[in-house]
Amino acid sequence: MREFEDPACWQSDLAWISALEELEDLPDAIVIPLELASPGRNRQDLLGYELLCVLRWSSSEALRGRPVLLAAWQPLQDILRKKTDVLVVRPAVEFTRLPEAVLRLPDSLRDVGEGRIPPATSDEIAEVSAADEQASRVSYHDLANDFYAAYRIKKGYVALLRKAKENGVCEAESEFYALSKVRYKWEDNVEAKLQSPLIRRFQASRSNLRAPRYPVIDESLEILAYHLQHGLPAGTRVLLVDDEFHKGSAEVLLRVLFRQSHFTKQLNDQWVYSEQAPKGPQDCWARFVCVRSAELARNWLAYWDKITGDDIDQSPSWEDWLARWDGELNPNAKRREHPLDPEDVFSQGLEFVLDRHSAGPRIKSTMVLLDLRLEPVRNALYSIKDFSSYGLRRTIKSEKPDLPVIMFTASRQILNFAELLDSSTDIDGWFIKEGPDIPVDSDDANSANSVAYLLERLHLYATLRGWYRASFAWDAERKLAYARLVHSNQADAVFSEVTRLSDRLLQQILREGSAAEKTGTYLGFIQERVPSTPFPVSQTLVARRVALAALLWTADMTPAGPEWNTDAFVRLLPGRPIKKVVKWVYDKLNFNQVLWMRSSGILSQLLREEIDWLAAVDWPADKRAAILAALDRERQLLDS
Repeated sequence: MREFEDPACWQSDLAWISALEELEDLPDAIVIPLELASPGRNRQDLLGYELLCVLRWSSSEALRGRPVLLAAWQPLQDILRKKTDVLVVRPAVEFTRLPEAVLRLPDSLRDVGEGRIPPATSDEIAEVSAADEQASRVSYHDLANDFYAAYRIKKGYVALLRKAKENGVCEAESEFYALSKVRYKWEDNVEAKLQSPLIRRFQASRSNLRAPRYPVIDESLEILAYHLQHGLPAGTRVLLVDDEFHKGSAEVLLRVLFRQSHFTKQLNDQWVYSEQAPKGPQDCWARFVCVRSAELARNWLAYWDKITGDDIDQSPSWEDWLARWDGELNPNAKRREHPLDPEDVFSQGLEFVLDRHSAGPRIKSTMVLLDLRLEPVRNALYSIKDFSSYGLRRTIKSEKPDLPVIMFTASRQILNFAELLDSSTDIDGWFIKEGPDIPVDSDDANSANSVAYLLERLHLYATLRGWYRASFAWDAERKLAYARLVHSNQADAVFSEVTRLSDRLLQQILREGSAAEKTGTYLGFIQERVPSTPFPVSQTLVARRVALAALLWTADMTPAGPEWNTDAFVRLLPGRPIKKVVKWVYDKLNFNQVLWMRSSGILSQLLREEIDWLAAVDWPADKRAAILAALDRERQLLDS
């Protein structure tokens, strides 16, 4: 399979095709001697057969089907024993032995000119792929892993940026033009391989198969705009576990996820991108780590998230792993006699700091991109429970069920999906590596959907666990705005300020009563008193707390729970009603716009911090027990 293994060795064949296509008038027929001579090649190699393959599979539609007269000294039976390919005899192919072929040439050209030997259609050419032994042995899994999947991710990201740019997302324009100029060194080989007869025939052999599309992400442009403006959530780090990450995937994902082009440290089986914290050059923390094996992944997870599995910190591989990194990061340090500590190895080196726990946000979360097949599959019938990736995933989910795991795989077999469904939640996912057999649609829309799907998972799933409730029903913009605060370095300080302001404003409206400001809107009342920087969502959080407290303070307590007292709520809450006739509490205030809450089931839409704050309010004695009981029920639902 010369053209599959090394595209450079058939570049001359493509040059031959290009020369033909540049002719003013394309030839009506083509003569190809099968036993062509070439430096370093034997005539018995039948180099002319490879020219025939290139003509049929890699040329333009106008040239591809031209009738061909094949000539050879050997009989056809001998040639077919060496090249068991129907392409040698059909379609639109005539075989003639030498020297008789010289005499046959004028009549053959006459038959072509008079239509007795018509050109072959693309469908007729595609039919012969079923008998092609080489193409039938090609695995879409191997092709996807051999740089093609990375190629499609880049194409998809460019397409998503183009769509965003055309829809007025200003953040996308500069990234689109910057990425359009990026050319990875492997892209030429991928594009050349896609023109090779073997890949063309492989694609034709699978043209009747159907592949499911990636889901369309309705809020893809909003998520992309946020990603380009703020990057991944501040505390999110990504662990890519793939035995072939070095074949383009790591490089492209580094660009997509972190807008970076270079890894901080590259070993043969581990690549690390570290981000510098604002404190100084020695405060770096690893945000993107790529490893080739489940064992290496276990070591990183044991260091980051204390996921130990079978006492990994006592195993020889753990010590070997630390010793190896110690030698890489601190080559001039004196050899340590005592057991190595990961903090010493990664963050205390005088010469190189790769990952310091104290750097970056206080709260860090890990997202795992896990390849399904980390080792070759040797048996015709296999179970994924025998895969090391399955064991790794089981360990993660048993110790940290809220740690998202996205399967990053070329496998499209439904049984593989079914094996893992039982331990999956809505924070997990599947990121399918595209193979050359998946049709490429207009504007690379399907590939763009795949990138949007990954960004959605990283922004809206990896960062929501621990605080988001489905009952919120927030759109992407609201989820991202709150997640940005939760995972920032300033989160503790901002929440303390939200609490202080909420306490002060609640006491103000309780003290003033009916004298509270009624002329402006409630939102205006909040905006005048609560800063919008550095996080605009702070105003919403204060507005929610004060309004929720006013609702409960004025509610009528019943055995079934609080019932809102509209008149009392309207009198207590600052701002004029939004409707002239006020019958319900939402006639006073637009709950959705101002509070990000639907007007029904309000207590089921409380954030954990809001439950804690409301529980600390000094409620009237006759309502206190009932209010605390209602809040406790919501807290239990959050903890379940």
